[in-house]
Amino acid sequence: MCCKLDAQPSCAVSWGSPGFTDPGLWDTRLTNRGEAQATKLNRELLSSGWSTELLISSPLTRALQTSMRVFDGVPVQRRTVSPLCAERLFLSSDVGRSPLELREDFPAF
Repeated sequence: MCCKLDAQPSCAVSWGSPGFTDPGLWDTRLTNRGEAQATKLNRELLSSGWSTELLISSPLTRALQTSMRVFDGVPVQRRTVSPLCAERLFLSSDVGRSPLELREDFPAF
């Protein structure tokens, strides 16, 4: 979902399904449905000519996968990861991996 805050364009994405229960998985990957949603948003951003100076992502794998898919081909001046963007251990899937492992899988960040 994209919106404007204080006249500055911004884009915030939050996924999830009502009634979701913790499957007991750690640092889960993006689902097929999530990939489709992210690809759809990517097409919308590309067709609008959208760009951004800064992309901040949660260090969780599914968030990084979403960021990579949503902003594929979109001009982004700087990408960074911040644990302040992550959930706070509500589910087992909110536990991430080490920065070293993430750097190997997501070198653009």
